[in-house]
Amino acid sequence: MIELNSLKEKLTDLYDLSESTNFKVDGNPAKIEDVQELYKEKIIDLIDSFGLEDIYLN
Repeated sequence: MIELNSLKEKLTDLYDLSESTNFKVDGNPAKIEDVQELYKEKIIDLIDSFGLEDIYLN
């Protein structure tokens, strides 16, 4: 069973990421690929919470 607090934290993190405007990597402005990777990591973590890994494994 998915723990609701954990799910809420993951969704909050993803929402907060969507509200961010100043992305930096090693002190430099992030490239679009860097931002995409941040989103991808958060989304994969959320998908894993539901046991739906086949979404990104296929």
